[in-house]
Amino acid sequence: MAARAGSASARKWLASLFGEAETVAAAATKTPKSVAKERLQIILAHQRGSQVLAGVDLHALQQELLACVQRHIQVANGANINIAVKSEGQLDIFEMQVPVDGSTLAARSRSAAP
Repeated sequence: MAARAGSASARKWLASLFGEAETVAAAATKTPKSVAKERLQIILAHQRGSQVLAGVDLHALQQELLACVQRHIQVANGANINIAVKSEGQLDIFEMQVPVDGSTLAARSRSAAP
């Protein structure tokens, strides 16, 4: 019993260390009100994202950013690239997800090792 209490407090400490204490506590006590609020925030972030990117040629933006990333990182062939704008607090966050070629990264790290 003491081991379980210790592991629970260790999880809480790790969660607080990484800023996840609120999400851990919220996940344990989800009410219909909190679920509705979370869904509304997702909808608002999506709408805000479409307003921020209004009038932007997304295809051209994606190609230019991808070319920049490829100068420094090997991108996986046939990669599905996602662009999104999210709201976190008072900030709108532009996010681009680009899958990298893991085999190339492993080869680089081996060749860079002394």
